[in-house]
Amino acid sequence: MMSESASRYACCVKAILLTLVCLTASGAYAQREREVVTSHEEYGAKFFDELRSIFGRFRDADLKRVFQSAHAIQCSDLVTDRGEWRQVAFFNENRKLGDWYRTSLDEVKSDLAAYVFKGGCGGQHASVQVTTKFPVDESISAYQQGRISFRQIDISVNSPVTAAYESQTQAYVFDLPYLFKATDNGGNPIYTLNPRRLSDRYAADVTSHWECKSVTAEDVTYEFLICHTTLIPRNGLPDNGRSLSFGASAYSILSDGKEASSSVRLTFGPEDSTPKSNDLAASPAAPTPDRPQVQGRAWRPVVAQVSLVKMAESQFRLRFNPESWKERIGKTQLISDGILSNSSAPPAPSRGKDYCVWRPSAAADTSQLLDNSKSEFIVYSLEFRKEVQSAMSVVFKMENDNGLPLGALQCFLPKSQTPADITAGMWLSIVGTNIALEVPRQ
Repeated sequence: MMSESASRYACCVKAILLTLVCLTASGAYAQREREVVTSHEEYGAKFFDELRSIFGRFRDADLKRVFQSAHAIQCSDLVTDRGEWRQVAFFNENRKLGDWYRTSLDEVKSDLAAYVFKGGCGGQHASVQVTTKFPVDESISAYQQGRISFRQIDISVNSPVTAAYESQTQAYVFDLPYLFKATDNGGNPIYTLNPRRLSDRYAADVTSHWECKSVTAEDVTYEFLICHTTLIPRNGLPDNGRSLSFGASAYSILSDGKEASSSVRLTFGPEDSTPKSNDLAASPAAPTPDRPQVQGRAWRPVVAQVSLVKMAESQFRLRFNPESWKERIGKTQLISDGILSNSSAPPAPSRGKDYCVWRPSAAADTSQLLDNSKSEFIVYSLEFRKEVQSAMSVVFKMENDNGLPLGALQCFLPKSQTPADITAGMWLSIVGTNIALEVPRQ
């Protein structure tokens, strides 16, 4: 059942003589939808521990500085799976106006507001579409009074807006012009994202400006976005040229509830957003037949000390050794201690033993993975999964440029507890010379 706090004001953002009220269940009129979505695989046991830790660190911090030090998020991480993100914490720059965070899965499920990111991700920071969904106030009231069921709550779906990446701030930026005029209990004018009725009309004079970046830390394995939100007039400037008052901006924490997931789309050719970190790769080496230059880009092995989490922030590719895989690439293979075998069963003794399993797609021509001339048409992604007893596994997935899966390489590392524990050297010790892991040579 929806908690009382989920239907009451959760935050206030003051602008010049005007106030934007942020609700935990907010909305805007575009079309009616009834939908309740929260997968059992999302928001696992550790999620709320990590959220509590983030909230504690941010609550007494300079939020502007926290936001500026946050990192860019990649397009593929925004749109992963359903691309659905939910508000799980809130901070106003003036804490007296509000700060809170979710403490349970029931609280997450009771909040029907959602931010849905969709796009093709032609590059690491390609523009995406953001569709926002919010429940309607009178519908929530009807539910609380027992007149309708939870699934009968009206969900208002806004038309999508474009979120574009700004390289200067390293944030995805978009505007939500879906605000409604209202008054608070004291009769003061306010703006809210939540319509009282489905027939309510948008205010024409203001918009909500959003800038979103990724929250990263060694102890954070879930995806969190920190979004700086500001109420601004439609002309983009404060009324009468005056500056916004303290409390005019706020910070929302969004999450898709996914643990330890990082996906990278492999692209070729110049791209300004390509990370320039020099610690991802070993010393430069001249192109060779085993390390060809593709469309002006050469590749080199990743250094052993780099964590796979950090490596996934850049472009990367897998190189299957044709001599090892010529008769094996189309069959399930077990890899342990650098040795291939035609089996998917873990090595004995399996406890504490690192190993990988290659599973090709039955519907694809996997031989193209051995053809250097076709490497530019392969898209690689990387994700991390929690296994039994909190051990980690790493999954490399390969698709052709039409989105057809070619296969997946899943590597199990029983002694590793978090993605940050796993280095390229640990992975290479499993696969040996059978597979190379490469990044672009700067």
